[in-house]
Amino acid sequence: MAKVFRRPELERRIQERLYIRIAKAHEMRIRRQIAGMYMAAARAAEAGRKPTAAVKPDQLATSISAVMHDSYIQFGRNTQNAIVEVTRGKKRAVQMSPEFEAGMGLYIRKYAGRKVTEVTDTTKARIAIIVQRGIDDGLTNAEVATAIREAGLIESAYRSAMIARTESHAAGNAGSLESATESGVVMAKEWISTEDERTRDGDNSDYDHTNVANVPIDEPFIVSGEELMYPGDPSGSAGNVINCRCAIGYVV
Repeated sequence: MAKVFRRPELERRIQERLYIRIAKAHEMRIRRQIAGMYMAAARAAEAGRKPTAAVKPDQLATSISAVMHDSYIQFGRNTQNAIVEVTRGKKRAVQMSPEFEAGMGLYIRKYAGRKVTEVTDTTKARIAIIVQRGIDDGLTNAEVATAIREAGLIESAYRSAMIARTESHAAGNAGSLESATESGVVMAKEWISTEDERTRDGDNSDYDHTNVANVPIDEPFIVSGEELMYPGDPSGSAGNVINCRCAIGYVV
């Protein structure tokens, strides 16, 4: 038995840099689209229409799908190359299989639309709070519109960064697991936690990402009572997934 990534923490840092780089390549586009939702709502408020009715996802699905696609395929390719190096003693470029491509398409169809709905619903809820506060304070339509615009500029910045990183991390680990599964040589997978004070460890969080046991490749990790196939698995709760920086390793 041998680990595919012989220095797990180093590999985790390498992977973190990669998914952050992929996220940054798409973050500004997501930011503009979220800000655009707030701007549309502000125009509606100014005109005396219902602001939340103006919030539409538009091209957000395309942007989020692009993050998932790039991360899934890049991490999948890197994992396959790493497995080839360990099992054959040399590194070579590999082609992604039709099964891998199909798995990626299934992942994007399953999760991109859900994420767009979550983002849209959250945006509507936040705008509704601003509008209600404006009503309570006796603001004019123009003043409510200004408040919505100001919130949009602030919130689109940090939300786009969080969304891009979360989706890049999750899709990357999903693509990595798909490659490892298709290799036919991986026996088990390991949860590689981040070795710093920000890691969920059960002391500073309701979740613990530091004591996760290895499992067979086709079985889920048990993380704070939840079943996750990989770090960032979208089937997990927000507390277990958002801003997670853990990685996945393999044993052959």
